Amino acid sequence: MAKLSAIPENLIIPLMEKYEDGLNDTELSEWLLTEHGIEASRLAVQGRLKPFRDIAQQAKRDAITSRAGDRALDYVSMIDKDIAKLDKITDLLLQSKDDMPLAKSLMETKAKLLFKQIEFTGINKEEKDQSNQEDMLQRILAKFPKLEIVEDKDKKAG
Repeated sequence: MAKLSAIPENLIIPLMEKYEDGLNDTELSEWLLTEHGIEASRLAVQGRLKPFRDIAQQAKRDAITSRAGDRALDYVSMIDKDIAKLDKITDLLLQSKDDMPLAKSLMETKAKLLFKQIEFTGINKEEKDQSNQEDMLQRILAKFPKLEIVEDKDKKAG
């Protein structure tokens, strides 16, 4: 048979509020005695509030996780915009064939941004070490159409 707590249900919320205000379990025990005439040890207060503290802690963790997820989505969105800008610039360079090394460099930057995007979305959590990241980068690059970057012969000669 479960032992009934000396702390009534209607005092849980006020106790949690006092706890959130900074009172420790001993002070809460004293508060119960002076304000309500209830004699409860520090351990009794601790035991009675534990399930509610656990719920409050989980709610805080969930809020932090949610904010972190929102921030990651913001970063992914910023990366999307950067990738779109790189695409436009790279397309212009490839069409004009003015600066093929720069076009290649921009494509490598785009691949790195795509990798960052994958990192922020958590798709690649199991692949943490550098060699796995390099493998992943190569797999990403392999998905793009093969582009033959040919340097302008006139530029090479000069």
